[in-house]
Amino acid sequence: MSAGADKVRASTALILLAAMLSGTAVQAESVRELNKKIKTHKKNLEQIDEQIKSLEDEDTRLKKDADFLEKTIKKIENDIDKSNKKQVAQRRRISETESQIRQMKQQISLLTDEGRMWENTIFTDLKSYHQEIAYPQRMVHRPMEAWILRAAVALRVEQMKDTHSKIVFSQDKERQLAQSKENLVKMKSELEGEIARQKKIKEEKARLHKTTLGKRLIAQGEVQRLNETRDALEKLIGNLAAKKEKTLTEQREAELAKKSFHERRGNLPWPVEGTVTVPFGHRKHPDLNIMVIHNGIKIKTQQGVPVKAVEKGTVIYASDFRSYGQTVILDHGGNTFSVYGLLGDISVKEGEKVTAGRGIGTTGEDEPSQIYFELKNQGRSEDPLLWLSKR
Repeated sequence: MSAGADKVRASTALILLAAMLSGTAVQAESVRELNKKIKTHKKNLEQIDEQIKSLEDEDTRLKKDADFLEKTIKKIENDIDKSNKKQVAQRRRISETESQIRQMKQQISLLTDEGRMWENTIFTDLKSYHQEIAYPQRMVHRPMEAWILRAAVALRVEQMKDTHSKIVFSQDKERQLAQSKENLVKMKSELEGEIARQKKIKEEKARLHKTTLGKRLIAQGEVQRLNETRDALEKLIGNLAAKKEKTLTEQREAELAKKSFHERRGNLPWPVEGTVTVPFGHRKHPDLNIMVIHNGIKIKTQQGVPVKAVEKGTVIYASDFRSYGQTVILDHGGNTFSVYGLLGDISVKEGEKVTAGRGIGTTGEDEPSQIYFELKNQGRSEDPLLWLSKR
């Protein structure tokens, strides 16, 4: 392999591992972001609770107003009903009074005719009486007739007076009935005005009641919307809290993994049995007379033998990787990674968890067969020989 290829390989590995490390840093920062979001959402939740309380208070007030308006409307309806009944009674009384007035007019007309009749009768009787008294000698021998004539005239006069009195009484009664009718008509007009006023008040109260109910519906709809928002916000806060807890758990696990991994420094098993052909660090190229950097080591081994994980971890890459060929990268937690390149084949998948000593692939069939092995700790490549067990 040329020095140019070595440089490309090394820089590419650095870029990949730097990306991994940045992912870990992002995870650590996400806890702060989650705390910030949770705090913000809790504040929003408090504001929503205040809005819900305010709207519920408003709804309670509107309900009281609506109940009061309903009672007021019912009272007005009762008053209108009473007024309508009173109006019916007044119309009946007016009709009865008008009937009485007509009867009085008829009675007065009859009495007037009767009075004229008595006047004519009296006039006739007086004329006869006058003729008789003009010749007294005629009455001397008929005293009874004279007395009867005088009595008849006197009776007619009394009858005429009685008829006249009846006429006066009937006329007075007619005037009273007319005045009563006038008063009833006036009361009827006032009652109609009162009914119209009550109906107008009822319409106003009904509009206000409808408006109040509309406001209640708006307030209740807003409360429902805020409650739904509140539920969603509580769910979001719960999810964020769970995510935060998960992140913290992952960080604690990473720290434990880091500690565990570091405790095994100098005691890790070798990925394959063999000898180191290319050591770690800066080396002078034997042919080009230039310095090249090796971020890992190459181990010469047998063909087709298993390549094993030096520690438990998660497969985060398992595919062809440029000049490294078939490559597997394991995340051991705690910002520590191991790289296995130049494999003949791969037997794991990305996302798969492996245990220490588990086979992740095999060596190739080239002669000589060798693999590339690199350890990345806290963003820096370190000499694998410092981590692997001594021979």
